[in-house]
Amino acid sequence: MFNNMLYRRGQAGFTLVELMTVVMVVAILAVIAIPLYNDYTVRTKITEGLGIVATVKTSVSEYFYSSNVLPESNSTVGTSDTLSSPYVANVQVGANGVITISFNAASGVPDGDVIVFVPATTASGVLAWSCNGVGTTVPDHLLPRECR
Repeated sequence: MFNNMLYRRGQAGFTLVELMTVVMVVAILAVIAIPLYNDYTVRTKITEGLGIVATVKTSVSEYFYSSNVLPESNSTVGTSDTLSSPYVANVQVGANGVITISFNAASGVPDGDVIVFVPATTASGVLAWSCNGVGTTVPDHLLPRECR
C-alpha cells in the first residue's frame, strides 16, 4: 500500500496560472515603486544643494545683523560667484538678499531649474527664510520637505 501511494502522487509544482499571478503582482509593484524611487533620488540630489545654500544664508544673515540692510550680491557677503557641486550649477545672492540656487541636468531636473530663498525679518528682528519663493521652477513634488 505504501509503494502504491508513492506512484499515484504525480508531479508537484506551480501551475501556469499561479506563476502568471506572481509575475503580475511583481509587475504592478514595479510600476508603482520605480517612479517613487526616481523622485526620491532627484529629491536627494536637490537636498545636497541646500547644504551649499546654508552657508550662503549664514553669510547673508551675518551681513544683515552687522549692517542692518540686506546684501545685493555674492561679493557683498563675501561668498564666491562660483559656488557649485555635481548637481548645483551656481548659487547667487540677488537684490534684497534673495538667494537663487540653479541646478544642472545631472540633478534630475531640467537644466537651469531653480529654488528661490527669500529672507524676511520677523517681529523680533530675526531673519527667517522661506524657500519656494516666486521664480522657483523645481516641481513641488521634488522640493525638499522644508520647501513644500
